[in-house]
Amino acid sequence: MTSNTNYFIDLFWYFAPQLPVIAIWLLGVILACLSWRKHPQVSLMALAAFAIQLFQSVFGTFVLFEATRGGISQGWTAQQISTVFATVNYLRAGLSAIAWVLVLLAIFRWRAWPGRIRGHDGQYLPEGFSSQNIERS
Repeated sequence: MTSNTNYFIDLFWYFAPQLPVIAIWLLGVILACLSWRKHPQVSLMALAAFAIQLFQSVFGTFVLFEATRGGISQGWTAQQISTVFATVNYLRAGLSAIAWVLVLLAIFRWRAWPGRIRGHDGQYLPEGFSSQNIERS
């Protein structure tokens, strides 16, 4: 039991510096879900971005923790542990870059489209939309 207790204590302290960031990503996911009806396209981009950031923060930190703990217990050299760290950090940076591109698209993609019609919900209607094409019942 002591071994499991130490494992979870060590895991908690490894995650502790990431907890504020993880809380922000979770808040972003919640806010994107809450604003889905009002701004579906923007919310989708934001939700995807926050979910990617949440994944890379949690999974990446956990992999680094396991690589450190497992590598030491299995007698890995510092070079082997360093290689795992570098690979995981490159993957995390790539995922983070993708997420930030999605955030930029969410912020700037739907700002203003001259000549486009907005629906009752404030979203732009599909290109070429005309109210004359609507069948009246």
